[in-house]
Amino acid sequence: MKRDRKTLLSLFLILICVILFFYKFNIREIIAVINLMPVHVILSVLLLHIITLVLGAFKWYLMLAGIGQRNKMGLIFNIHISTMYFDNITPGAKMGGEGVRLYLTRRLLDIDYASVTGLIGLDKVTTMVPFILMCIMALVGQWSYFYKSSLGRWIFIVLLFLTFIILIAIVAMLNLGRKGNNINNSKPSRVKSFLANAGHVFRMLFTSKREAFLLFLLSAIIWSSYLLKMYILALAIGVNIPFHTLSSASILAYLAGMLPLTPGGLGFFDGTIGGILLLFNVDELAIGTLVLLYRLTTYFFTLLLGGISSIILFNKVNEKKIIDKGGYKC
Repeated sequence: MKRDRKTLLSLFLILICVILFFYKFNIREIIAVINLMPVHVILSVLLLHIITLVLGAFKWYLMLAGIGQRNKMGLIFNIHISTMYFDNITPGAKMGGEGVRLYLTRRLLDIDYASVTGLIGLDKVTTMVPFILMCIMALVGQWSYFYKSSLGRWIFIVLLFLTFIILIAIVAMLNLGRKGNNINNSKPSRVKSFLANAGHVFRMLFTSKREAFLLFLLSAIIWSSYLLKMYILALAIGVNIPFHTLSSASILAYLAGMLPLTPGGLGFFDGTIGGILLLFNVDELAIGTLVLLYRLTTYFFTLLLGGISSIILFNKVNEKKIIDKGGYKC
């Protein structure tokens, strides 16, 4: 019942954000601009987004293989986009779906909770470190536009806070992993044992140069593909901004969208990138069209795919529970 209320609240917030968007922009003019765009541009952006989803799932495949768990890529892909679905219907920070990832991985792949927790921590670190570096480069590269504005100061504070959190997470997990090596020499509590095992999995893969390099590389490619999608759409609309400038605006908008206030960062991502583009004298019609197209080909497209996968996977979990209890499938 509590989960249903949270889901309804998230959907309500999504609806409010959509209504505010339509109130702010002239949707007829935006649709007129979209109608002039070549179909292959939209298809290419959708294809690029699917590739990023596959790469994200491949990251999980590599991490699971790193702890000796080799599973079907198709199932891992479905778990990954189901996780993203729940990320997108819960307030920012990309944490809403991790409970679902933990649950589905345990139920469908039979991997213990501690190991999955360690992998989730590793995934967050290897995702956020390239992101933070890209944000720093963007902020430094465009500082002449930001240093006088409150938006620039706010972005700097959020970036500083995020960096601090990630550094603490890395140190904590590595220390837990070191303690986990001596776990058999004592009788720890269940909580300490859980944390030590999670830390051990994190430390084992994070300190492996080959494994860590591949994970960081994949994350950097995924983030870069998001920036490329924005640039392709901007070119098709007629927004004449250099790639590095638009990339800086996009990555900093993602930073603002991570604030845990609205589902998928709706409103915060869009408002930030709109505010930054206004600094570069992009007209409102182009901004509205770009934001709508980008959201349709990423956020709402992922919602559709992830929703379908979630239904399929939770049905599988229920079937597995019936079989485990000695029941029979019809």
